[in-house]
Amino acid sequence: MQFGRGTCVPCGLLALGLAGYASAQEPALAPSRWGRDGADVLAGVVPRDLVAGQLPGAVVAAGDAQGVRFSLACGSLQLAPQPVPMPADAIFDLASVTKVVGTTTAVMLLVDEGRLGLDDPLANHLPEWRERPAGEDLRVRHLLTHTSGLPAYLTVALLEKEHGPGPQPDVVIAAIAKLPLRRAPDSGVEYSCLNAILAGRIAENVAGTSLHAFLTERVFLPLGMRDTGWQLTRAQRARLVPTGKTGCLGADGALPGDLPAGPCSAGLVHDPLAHYYATATRCAGNAGLFSTAADLGRFARLILGRGELDGLRLLRAETVERFTRVQTPPGMDTRGYGWDVWNSAPFQPAADRPAERLAVGHLGFTGTMIWLDKDSDLWAVVLASRVHGGPDASVVALRRDVIQAVAEGASAAPAP
Repeated sequence: MQFGRGTCVPCGLLALGLAGYASAQEPALAPSRWGRDGADVLAGVVPRDLVAGQLPGAVVAAGDAQGVRFSLACGSLQLAPQPVPMPADAIFDLASVTKVVGTTTAVMLLVDEGRLGLDDPLANHLPEWRERPAGEDLRVRHLLTHTSGLPAYLTVALLEKEHGPGPQPDVVIAAIAKLPLRRAPDSGVEYSCLNAILAGRIAENVAGTSLHAFLTERVFLPLGMRDTGWQLTRAQRARLVPTGKTGCLGADGALPGDLPAGPCSAGLVHDPLAHYYATATRCAGNAGLFSTAADLGRFARLILGRGELDGLRLLRAETVERFTRVQTPPGMDTRGYGWDVWNSAPFQPAADRPAERLAVGHLGFTGTMIWLDKDSDLWAVVLASRVHGGPDASVVALRRDVIQAVAEGASAAPAP
């Protein structure tokens, strides 16, 4: 196990509950319910779980509706071709966290404006869907709750064999449109990247532009999420965490094409289907969004603020509430619209919560997580470079222990 400079690199680490803290981007925070012990526990949990999980590095942040109460960059941004310490503003491939921060948010905006309905038939927005069986009643909401009956994934090797190398977004959509359903809509939950790809394509068709352009204008820039997007600048690429065994860092801002021939993974979307799909004008709805812990912290506060942050309202409160509460029938996995709604530990920290107050969030294959506890207004972001680690690299303990430390640290401290 190798860490950048052999230590964790604190960035904005503060006592939970410390009044008067301010950074260049955030106003001074009022006293928190959290105690100093919560910060101490988190500061110990992160490096310990990185070593135990064989993870090269991570950036972890946590806070409440007011702002960031804890932030820590630890380990290495990359190990190969040469070690580089993990910076606080490292940019990660969010993998499936894309589904909520990106695709679901775009759908929420369009629903807010009345341009898209959750009960709209898919054929209304996807020309490729108009050849489906006449009795198949598939709606937008089925995609967001993963109750469509579509399979989980498409094998990219088969697409390449028939259609050649990507990117080919239209080929992917056409291939999904030809797939038979595995079960009737509404009869069960099967988590599927295909649902998110279709939902993203519908959002782009309705918005008339790419997910990247739409959300950059409507959400990311207004919120100050300047390092979030499907497409990154040359300068941003110098802070990218690798999505494979090799890295890519050379000169500051180096692009893959600027470097000597050889394997390179930084800046490349890890998910094969998203990689095959994405172009400059079409963004994969299942994966491919890049971001930082700081940006995701602001997004978490927007959702906990029911669509409002720092006096800026981007979504109606009732829309946010609708999307982040259970929308699946009893007896099925608890899903909101796009959001995972958690009803068991460690992601749901307290028992006997009403359905509308359950914790929500999403996990990503590359080692990412966004977690929001609607009942306490607490949030946590874990960005770990699992796919740049060893074959047994795991983020399970890190995710669990961060949530536990945040929830217990807050509940153990007296109210201010």
